[in-house]
Amino acid sequence: MSIIIKNNKLDSIVDKLIYYFYFAYYFVFVFSVTALMRSNDKAYKVAQALIIIPFLMLALCDFYYFLRGKFSYKEITIYILIGIVLVLSFFNYRNVMVLANLVVISTFKETDGKKALKYYIYATIIAFVIALLLGIFTPFKGDIVQARAGGVERTRYGLGFFYASLGQFYFLSIVLAYILIKEKLKLIESLIFILISAIMFHFTDTKAPFAYSVFAVVLFLIVDKLKNTRFFDLFSCISILSPFIACIGMFFMSFFYNNNNKVLSMINHIVSGRLELTHNAIMRFGIKIFGQTAPEVLGDPTCYLDSSLMVLLVLFGLMVTIISLCFMSFFA
Repeated sequence: MSIIIKNNKLDSIVDKLIYYFYFAYYFVFVFSVTALMRSNDKAYKVAQALIIIPFLMLALCDFYYFLRGKFSYKEITIYILIGIVLVLSFFNYRNVMVLANLVVISTFKETDGKKALKYYIYATIIAFVIALLLGIFTPFKGDIVQARAGGVERTRYGLGFFYASLGQFYFLSIVLAYILIKEKLKLIESLIFILISAIMFHFTDTKAPFAYSVFAVVLFLIVDKLKNTRFFDLFSCISILSPFIACIGMFFMSFFYNNNNKVLSMINHIVSGRLELTHNAIMRFGIKIFGQTAPEVLGDPTCYLDSSLMVLLVLFGLMVTIISLCFMSFFA
């Protein structure tokens, strides 16, 4: 790629500012899904407006790197094609966050990845603590009461977030980011992560991120202690393929779900009825290439999508799902 701006005087300034933009973007992003912000339409709109500022700054950084010749023609072509797909999906599902996150992720190309992840951790922890304090000292807790099988009610504590599972998912992201930037994970750090995750699981009753957190910490310790090249290569291969395996597995289990199938019925019971609900959603709304606006999916208790991968597939569409899985595999 030819260099349009040949003067490199701004390089050091942009390279420093980009980390602060990362921090601001992710802080507002996490804080916008607190129970306080989502309980008021005006407050939520303010948060959405505020996130535009760091997003535009990151987009300008991307543009500057483009003018400095940092992107190859191949990379530019890939980004344009992905952008077209995401824009088409936006017109169908009306959700801009996947498109915005593409711009944010692309700026990682010209940054120290570990340093960028540190700023992500800082932003998420601060927003997380504020959400928790709001959940303790204000009425905006995000607690929900749900019915279990047999009509028994359970209370899932939101911990200050508008939905009970969000706090645990953000803690999982902190754990994974921390593992990525550390060359060593001390036993005491591992125990602290597992303990906090277990406490959050007790209050939120969110199984998947708790299992992922424990699995990630334990597996990291095993890989670090064994120092076995073959084991590490196998682990790396599984990690890279895991997003596609998980999505394809979830789709086929949901699509072919039948109460008469003992294996699928048992799995459906383990995952709290998600297979049946996802099956109903797929049968009712189908899978579109560029997504669809189907608000009934989020409100109809008979086809409620409680799997992020299936939300991508049913609402965002097949193309956005493939792109998202590719990004997940790339980072893995």
